[in-house]
Amino acid sequence: MEAFKSNNAKAISNYFGSNVSLSIKSDGGYYSKFQAEMLLSDFFQSNKTSEIKQVQRTSRTNNSFYIVYQLKTSSGTYRVFTKFSQISGETQIAELRIE
Repeated sequence: MEAFKSNNAKAISNYFGSNVSLSIKSDGGYYSKFQAEMLLSDFFQSNKTSEIKQVQRTSRTNNSFYIVYQLKTSSGTYRVFTKFSQISGETQIAELRIE
């Protein structure tokens, strides 16, 4: 995901539905698209991405699939779990966890 490489919370939030389940370093909840973008932006302020690579991907079943990334930043390495869902013919991020 290019948006992770460039620390671009706005570009990532373009894939969010109107609400998204977001968890960053054990703080989590169900947020509006705007709130989630702000929280992700705060994360990127103190965690500049140096590398991201896909480590796992599931097949699409029941209109959803998962991708797991390894995100290396200036302050450590994180596992990024992303659940994508097909909603009204559009692929959206339904859940994003940075652990």
